[in-house]
Amino acid sequence: SVKKEKTFVFGVVAGMNMSNFKYKYSDGFVGSVLNYGYEKSLGETPNYQSEMGYNFGVTLDVKLVNNFFIKTGLVYTNHKVSNDFNGKYEIAEVFSDEGYVGYLIGYMYDRFEENYSLNYLDVPILASYRLPLTKNKKLNIQFNAGLNVGIGLSGKLDYSGYNTSDGYNLTF
Repeated sequence: SVKKEKTFVFGVVAGMNMSNFKYKYSDGFVGSVLNYGYEKSLGETPNYQSEMGYNFGVTLDVKLVNNFFIKTGLVYTNHKVSNDFNGKYEIAEVFSDEGYVGYLIGYMYDRFEENYSLNYLDVPILASYRLPLTKNKKLNIQFNAGLNVGIGLSGKLDYSGYNTSDGYNLTF
């Protein structure tokens, strides 16, 4: 007798992930959400670092023919990233007061940390091929290609830091 393979296979998925967070310069402006400065030359380039996130959910594999499947499911995914910034800027401003022209020279210091946590409901839609490694097909290598639809559920930003200045010299 020939044993018929299952057409539908339900599963559970859980794991850890590392997120890659990118930013884009736009019209000369750069910076994080909270520290949005002008030009990279000011030293305000964000320093985003990946943090460990997690995911869990349910999956469904639908057999098409032979070793070809469609994979889908619902997966809750948490992405985390941080931005740590420590900068010192020289300030030179020209001002005018009642006919006098003056120069304000000194330093500005920024120190802050941002921690982002973003939560999504992911719906993968993948074409899958299973390459059997054993005759009974209990051990396979899976090749998947397709898309993942991510629906944003919530996000959180924890922020700490300060901005201060010192060393101002007033010259007329």
